Formats: sequence, C-alpha cells, structure tokens
Amino acid sequence: MLETIAPEADEDYDSINLMQLIESAIAALPARQRSFLLLTATGLHANEIGDHLGVAANTFHVHLHRARARLQKALEAEGG
Repeated sequence: MLETIAPEADEDYDSINLMQLIESAIAALPARQRSFLLLTATGLHANEIGDHLGVAANTFHVHLHRARARLQKALEAEGG
C-alpha cells in the first residue's frame, strides 16, 4: 500500500514545484508581457485583448511571442 502512495506524493510535489517555478517566471516578466500572457489565459482573442489594451493585434502577438520565449528560457534555466 505504501508503494502505491509514495509515487503519487512525488508527483504532487513535482506538480507543486513546477507551478511555483512557472509563477516565479511569470512574475519576472516585464509588466506588459505578463499582462498579455495572463489575458491570453482568459480565452480572449488577440483583437479583443488589443482593443482592451489599446494596441494592434500584431503588437499583441509580438509581445506574447517574446513573453513565451522569456518564460521558456527561464523554465529551462531552472531545469523545468
């Protein structure tokens, strides 16, 4: 019984650790990139987010791409 519980506990710990890494990496993004990334998570489309923030959809996509690249680089540096 203990053998079946232990792997689940390790998976929970790994998930929590990964979430903490992601939260830290997002918090380290420049404010504009962070807001674009978080607004994307709400399910809004690029045009809607651009209108909300007063930027063109292309500008939004550029900042979102940069935010994702920074986030990926930060997570890779942490071994995530």
